[in-house]
Amino acid sequence: MPYLGVIRMIKGLTIPEGLEGLMDAFRAEITQDGRRLIELIHSTSPDLASHAHAMRGKCALFGEEPLAELLGEIEFLAENRMRENMEDLLQQVVERARELGIYV
Repeated sequence: MPYLGVIRMIKGLTIPEGLEGLMDAFRAEITQDGRRLIELIHSTSPDLASHAHAMRGKCALFGEEPLAELLGEIEFLAENRMRENMEDLLQQVVERARELGIYV
C-alpha cells in the first residue's frame, strides 16, 4: 500500500502513518516536558527557548499543530526575552494538552 500520509485521527491528533504505536510514549514525554516547561517559564533559566523548540518538534511530528504553534510562540518570546507575556500562552498549552489526554 503506498504511503498515504495521515491515516487516522485520535482526539484531534492527525497521526502520520507508522507512528500510531508511539502515542503512549508521545503522551508520556509531552506530559513530562510540559511540567518542565511550566518550571522553566517561572524561572530565569536560559533553557526555555530550546525546551519549547524541542516540544514543538515532537508535537509537529505527531501532527499536533495547535500545540506546536503555541510552543513556537513561547519559543519566540523566550528568544526575545519577553517572559512577561507567556502566562496566557502557558494556559493555552495546558488546556490543549488536557484536551489530548495529556496532563501537565
